[in-house]
Parts: sequence; C-alpha cells; structure tokens
Amino acid sequence: MDALTRNSWWAAGMSNLRAVLDQHGVEAEERAKDYANVYAGRRAAMVFDVVASRQRRYLQRVLPMVERYEASMPTLSSLAANGPGQGHSLRHGEPETMQAVAAGLLRFATDYGLAEEDAVKAWADGVDELVHAIRLDPYVGSVSGIGPALFAYLRMRCGADALKPDLRVHRALVNLGFLVPREEHALLVASEAVASELGISRLVLDQLLWWSGAWLMPLSASSARANSPASQRAPVAARGRTHISLRYSQHATPRGGRMRGSARPAVAGTDAPAVAGGWVGAGRSTATEEPA
Repeated sequence: MDALTRNSWWAAGMSNLRAVLDQHGVEAEERAKDYANVYAGRRAAMVFDVVASRQRRYLQRVLPMVERYEASMPTLSSLAANGPGQGHSLRHGEPETMQAVAAGLLRFATDYGLAEEDAVKAWADGVDELVHAIRLDPYVGSVSGIGPALFAYLRMRCGADALKPDLRVHRALVNLGFLVPREEHALLVASEAVASELGISRLVLDQLLWWSGAWLMPLSASSARANSPASQRAPVAARGRTHISLRYSQHATPRGGRMRGSARPAVAGTDAPAVAGGWVGAGRSTATEEPA
C-alpha cells in the first residue's frame, strides 16, 4: 500500500480521520461488536434485509418490509425452497436473488457439515480473499443481483470483518480529505489501507464513518476544503467548521439494526442541513435515518 499512502492528500486525510477516531472510536468499537448479532437466529430475515436494502430508505422502507416478511415465521430453508412469497413490494429479480442466496448459504452448510449459525460465519470469513472477484464464490457471490456492496453487507451481517463500499463511505472519505474514486474496488483498497494504518478493523471503520457523521457534510464544499492549503495543515476537529455531532433519540441501532424513536442528525459548524431532504445512497439511507 506504499504507493497509495504517497498520494498528496493521504496525510491530511489520515490526520482528519484520527481526530474522528479519537472522538467516536470507542462507540464505533462497541457497535461493531454487536453488528452480526442483529440477525442471529433470523437468517432468512437477514437475507431479505440485505437484498431489499439496495436503493431503498432503510428505516422508512426496508425495516417495515422485513417485519412484514417475518410475520410468516420464515426460515433460511423455507426461503431457499419457496422464495419470499408475494406481497412484499420487491423489484423484479429480487425474490429470485433472495432465494438463491439462501440456497447458497444452506449449500455451504451442507458441504462443510456445519449448523446454520456456524455456517454463515464460516462462509463470511472464508470468502474474504474474493472481495475483488466475488463471482468466483459459488455460494453467494455468483448469484445474480449480488454486487460488491451487497456481498460486503451480507458478510458484515454474518460476522465477518468487512466494509460496505457504497456512496456513503465514498462521501465520508472524500469529506475527510481522501480523494478516492467512487469505484467500489478503489473504496475497498483505500478503506483497508486506512483501517490498517489506524489499527482498527474494517467493520469498525465502517461504523466510524457512519457514526462520526462525516458523510452528512456537503460533498462539493468539503471537497474544496480538502484541497485547500489550510486543510492540509489542520485536522478536521481543529478547524471547527467540519466538526460533526449526532444526536439520536431512544434506542438507535447502527446500520440496519432496529430503531425505535426518531433519528435526528445534528451537524454542528457546517453548511450541512440537519435533516433537509437527506442524501440517498445505494442501499443506504437519508440524513433522517441510518443507512443499511
């Protein structure tokens, strides 16, 4: 990764991100610990969530869809055999994707003689070397409708150390000064190098980028600041304008967990509106809800 770290923007980006880590790192670590447990014993709902999360508002659309689906008490076996059924407002091809992913996970469990919970964790860990070539995975990555972002999200929910390379992650990194391209593999490479230099897991970095609120800043304005001489000299916390705090009411659960109450991000000292309109990412959320 030496060539990557020699980019002119790397040092400033790392300085900014270390300031964010100092402020939000403990919380990010705690949230990462519980991330895989959200769907423990509910792996059919997990698969439904992952596939349905693409380009939908998570709290407003996806979680109610998951709740309605779970009313029928589905199992991974029933999803693999029959699909999710009718009446879930799914897009063309999504039921088939859900069914095929469930079947792939069960096939992995059978091939390796593992119980369901052990199998999903073993699959998620075992395909780490295929993140840049997911079609080589015969169980999930080769399923039509699964791309690098959903592949990563499923692995995260199964207990692997991963980061979802989506628009929110790109936005946060650019806002912090990392001038990385939007392309998913570039995001994965850059994020792995960032996490390694910080000494944290990719999942903790994923949670940190969300809970720091870095993705809420206006992309154009923050990108200009990241390129300015002043931004190369001072970390984000010291500059003040880009310090962000988030306030959430009641039981906020990160990145696709269940949330009761309302989420109201408050962006302090920036030009970013707290809730106005929001920003919609691929399979993520707006400023008024947490991403999936």
